Amino acid sequence: MNKEVVDHGATLTFSAVFEDKSGNSVTPSSAQVHLRYTAISTGVVTKEMLVMTENSGAFSAAWDSSVADGTKFVYWNVRAEGAEKISAFGRIDFDYNLAGLPD
Repeated sequence: MNKEVVDHGATLTFSAVFEDKSGNSVTPSSAQVHLRYTAISTGVVTKEMLVMTENSGAFSAAWDSSVADGTKFVYWNVRAEGAEKISAFGRIDFDYNLAGLPD
């Protein structure tokens, strides 16, 4: 699992290149980033799906992390259309600037 600490509110870019079982590059018809996070104060779980755009066989998607306010971390995974397995997954931990929070 990939784990990364980022500043809350940053725009994050997810990118992926897909390979078959033999390690050869393949370009699926589509790919998505799936996000899941829980608000600490309410316990409400939010799930988002980002459609990735393809450019020369590489897929990418951007996400504004400010929408995950009140969240300590976000789980994510990247999937290609028709793929049986997740190609990449991880967790994002947020670093909050407490000096900027209201009293």
